[in-house]
Amino acid sequence: MLKLFTTEQKRIRSEWRMKINPVKEMSEEEKEAEVKKLEQILAQAFG
Repeated sequence: MLKLFTTEQKRIRSEWRMKINPVKEMSEEEKEAEVKKLEQILAQAFG
C-alpha cells in the first residue's frame, strides 16, 4: 500500500508518525526499562 503513496502522502505520514512517537519523550532509563521488558516477553514466548 505504501508503494502507492505519492511523495506528498509519504511526507504527511512521516510527519504524523513523528508526532505520535512516544519514544522521543522517554528518558534513556525509561527506554532501557522498556527494552528489558520486551526482552523478557520474547524470552518467555520463544524461550
